[in-house]
Amino acid sequence: MADQLSILSLDYYPIECVDGFQDNIEDITSLQFKEFGVKCSCNNKIYYNKYTFKSQHLKTQKHQDYLKNLVDDKPNLVKTLKDNQQTIKTLKIQLGTSDQKLTQSIHSQKRNEANIDLLLNEIAELKTQLTDRDEYINEMEMIQKKAEECSIDTVASYKKDMDRLKQKYTKTETILKQFMTLYEYEVE
Repeated sequence: MADQLSILSLDYYPIECVDGFQDNIEDITSLQFKEFGVKCSCNNKIYYNKYTFKSQHLKTQKHQDYLKNLVDDKPNLVKTLKDNQQTIKTLKIQLGTSDQKLTQSIHSQKRNEANIDLLLNEIAELKTQLTDRDEYINEMEMIQKKAEECSIDTVASYKKDMDRLKQKYTKTETILKQFMTLYEYEVE
């Protein structure tokens, strides 16, 4: 991934003095050695131990020759320093841009999570309403079914009663006609 940041080692440069260049690692802490490492330009090797760097590397012939050559390369060092400063500036800008993108992504993710929570709550509410509606529909269907059963039973009961009353009426009419005939009334 091109936008990935990596921890770079610290570059070691000797300090300039009147008679050339001299080693000085007082400004670099042991913790910086351990966390980042320190790279010397004489061999481009990274050292993670301050004591090893001071007692072994700085005393090597290669490093001593490097110090002597720095006097001749001083104009190149200034150019390299300016190039490095420009590189640092560019990296800071890239870091700022990456940080802004990350912050925007985090805010966007938080908004999306909030929207998801709202939608989940809305879904839960809709499910509850759907369950309530289904229960209401089932209750209404049961009531309608009972009403239909009652209506069928009532109609059947009324029909029975009607048939029974018709039979009683017919019997009563027959008996009444017989009485009327018996007592000599005119029957139509």
